[in-house]
Parts: sequence; structure tokens; C-alpha cells
Amino acid sequence: MNTTFIKTSFRHFSLAKKLFCAGALLLSSLTDSSAQLIKIGTGITANSASQYPTPFGNDFSGQKAQYIYRASDLVAAGMKPGWIDSIGFRVLDITGTFLHTNLKFYIGSGTGTASGAAGALSAWQPGLDLVVFDPIIAYFPVLGMNSFKFSTPYYWNGTDNIVVGTCFWSGIASANAQVEWSRTTDSIPTFTNASRTYTSNLATTGIGICDYTGAPTTTPAANFLPSNRPNAYFSNKADTCNAMPAAGVAFASLPNPPDFCLYDDSLTLGLSGVSLAVGLSFQWQSAP
Repeated sequence: MNTTFIKTSFRHFSLAKKLFCAGALLLSSLTDSSAQLIKIGTGITANSASQYPTPFGNDFSGQKAQYIYRASDLVAAGMKPGWIDSIGFRVLDITGTFLHTNLKFYIGSGTGTASGAAGALSAWQPGLDLVVFDPIIAYFPVLGMNSFKFSTPYYWNGTDNIVVGTCFWSGIASANAQVEWSRTTDSIPTFTNASRTYTSNLATTGIGICDYTGAPTTTPAANFLPSNRPNAYFSNKADTCNAMPAAGVAFASLPNPPDFCLYDDSLTLGLSGVSLAVGLSFQWQSAP
């Protein structure tokens, strides 16, 4: 909520009333444009039923994984600074896969010691925001696009790397869903430690696998390929000025009832229901 404080006496309340009823002029950099689906990764092949990385890695009873998407890759794919409100992965084969219970997705910026200068995951990236989780429904991958709507949109500033995290614990091992991925040999190549995966069949691991901070799983090397990365499909609403933001509704409040209002009481003016945005500014003005 953006709020402006104006000192006024009760005898000046009519002016203040005009002031807040006049509303606001919003100078904003927010877009109201429709979201664009941005694909990150140029590969058209996929992991096998026992290979990683894949967000649907049911060859083991559970997994934790993180994937880093460098800012340079995001920009090259056409991503604009603005809001991301969903992520998708394209599944090419679901033979033998199983329900993914307690499936979660996280997102955040790839900064700090976990993200090297070249955008590599040298450690688990901490502090990611949980944006997808349904504790009731177990997820079964489908052929084609598998999209997940975020509970809270994520704002990308146009310069940070993005790290996507996922984890689940089903307690039953079957086969991995085969998800479209990119490799170091693709037209826009991936790089060393573009992904990080830990898998487990230990019953004692359970849903605590999401909090795992130890070493990733690396053997057999033919199945764990940290230089590969699933292609991600981000729903991106660019932060450009090509539409009028919602102005919201003006309001005013006094600390005391009007008949007890003191000369130096402060009248609070504000707006509710304004567009979700950054960089909003407000100008209050009185009607003649």
C-alpha cells in the first residue's frame, strides 16, 4: 500500500476530501501486456528412464534437484525484466513413471557462493522461494507440456541468474519421465554444473529430502549428467510501459472522530487495489 500523510485541521477537511476524492496520477513502468511463453534451452532430446537431470526423476523413491538458467541465456531467449508466474517442462515419454508425491518447485536468483562467476551451481543455492506445492494431490507427469502455476509471481530483474529447485518423495521407485533437455553440444550449449541432483531410496530420508544439503549423486556417471539441464518454459510478463495500470481506489482516514479532531491531527491518504508493480509513483492533487 502506498500512503501519503498530509497534516490538516478539521476546518480544512473539505479540501482534504477533495484531495483524496480526486484520486491519483500514476506514473508507472508496469506493463499490463499479456504474458509470453519463453523457452530456455535449445535441445530437442531427453533423458532416458534412468538418467538425470529431470524434474520427474522417479527412478529413485525421491529426489532434490536444482537447475540454473543464466541471465545471458534468458536474455538470448527473449526474456524481459518482469513477472514470471509459471514454469513448464515438456515430457516426451512417461513409460514406467509413477506418481510424484509431495512435489515442490522453488525459484530464486542465482547469487552468492552457490553460483559461480560462469553461472555454475557449485553448491545448493539457499533461500529459494517455494512457489508450487499441493500436499494433497500427487502429480503424475503427462505427455507434452507440464505447467505449474506459481502461488506467488516471481519478479526477474533482467540481470540475475535464475535457479529453479524441485523435490519430491514418493517412497516408490519406478522410472523417470523423459523430459526435453539441453546439453553442452546443443546450439546454445549448457555448461559444467548447470544442474545438481540428489536421489535416495532410503525410507529414513522421506520428505526431509527437500532440506538436504549434502553432496549430489554422481554415480553411475552415465546416469547423472550435471552439465545437462531440462529446458524450462517460463510465462513472462514484461515490465514495459504499454498499458495503463489500475489506479485503485483512494481512501482517507483520521486518528480521531471528526468532532474530536485536533488542529495538528494527520489525515492519512492512500490507495488500495493498485496494479501489482514496481516503480510506481503518486501525485496527489486537489480539485478546484
